[in-house]
Amino acid sequence: AGMSLPAMNNARKKAEEIKCRNGCMEVQSAKQQWALKNKKTGNATVTMAELVEGGFLDGERSCPSGGTIIVGKVNAQANCSLHNHLNFPKTEEPK
Repeated sequence: AGMSLPAMNNARKKAEEIKCRNGCMEVQSAKQQWALKNKKTGNATVTMAELVEGGFLDGERSCPSGGTIIVGKVNAQANCSLHNHLNFPKTEEPK
């Protein structure tokens, strides 16, 4: 026997959410590193391209479900336009 189609779809969806969450957490970490290196405050805004070009990420992160990872301000949690309900852990503002 095998997994039913609904069970397989649920497992795939959960795996995509986890991959998306991990990508958002990597972006958040890269934003913190960028701010520290560039002496920026939590209100500074950075782009995905700046994080990649600066060597803080080894490539752009994206949501496997088709959402967009929102980078935004340093003190705002990186999030996904599709999975924004995941309630990522809050991060400290760089000092």
